[in-house]
Amino acid sequence: IFRKFEGLDRGLTADEVRDLHRRGVSIGSHTVTHPYLIEMHDEEIRKEFLDSKRTLEAWTGVPCRFLSIPGNFYNRRIARIAYECGYEAVFTANVGTVSPTTDPFDINSLIIEGAFTLSEFQANLRPPAIITRKAVAWVKKQPPRLVGASRYMAIREVLFNSPLRHLFTMRR
Repeated sequence: IFRKFEGLDRGLTADEVRDLHRRGVSIGSHTVTHPYLIEMHDEEIRKEFLDSKRTLEAWTGVPCRFLSIPGNFYNRRIARIAYECGYEAVFTANVGTVSPTTDPFDINSLIIEGAFTLSEFQANLRPPAIITRKAVAWVKKQPPRLVGASRYMAIREVLFNSPLRHLFTMRR
């Protein structure tokens, strides 16, 4: 559920979430308004987490155990608040693999964007691709650190909607 992009993108309806849940899909939280969490006060973050969690629990009838961080703007303070709100694990967009010693409140992932074929998907799981993605992810984290999440996302939106957009999209 999210309200930030209403009219542009739409979140799933309660019926769609219930249908996915009935089909065995694990439903996790991603906040309500897709905010830049690192720029928010603790109580604002807590409200985002709990409103999303409670809504999904009401829709599915089961505990919402997992949280995925919007925009990957994340730190240990946010992990602590997620824990306090009752989440059992937090997924980030940090590129990497997971092991038995992985911190459950900082789980890496491999984001697969677009319509990858099976062979493209498999290629993205190989060590050279993971190393490349980690390097790209590190570079992409620098602008928000320098100018702040809100400014970075505003600049990013302008660039992605400009004639230069082809320079900023990942090719397979």
